[in-house]
Amino acid sequence: MILPQSDPPSTSTPTVIAVVIMIIVVVLIFLFHCTLVYLGKKEQRKVRPPAPTVVRVEKAWNMPPPQYAAVY
Repeated sequence: MILPQSDPPSTSTPTVIAVVIMIIVVVLIFLFHCTLVYLGKKEQRKVRPPAPTVVRVEKAWNMPPPQYAAVY
């Protein structure tokens, strides 16, 4: 004897609830991540030293390689 089902098996209520909860969690994690990135960039902008000039970069580029001391 087959019992009649009240709702179709393709979308059962627990599955729909689980999907909705997962979507909400993903959205909250995304918003939290964006907030952290925004705050990090704001802090970086405050603390960051001025950008190096072209001359300084060229000097660093033309420097000889460092002499490493032998460790025994």
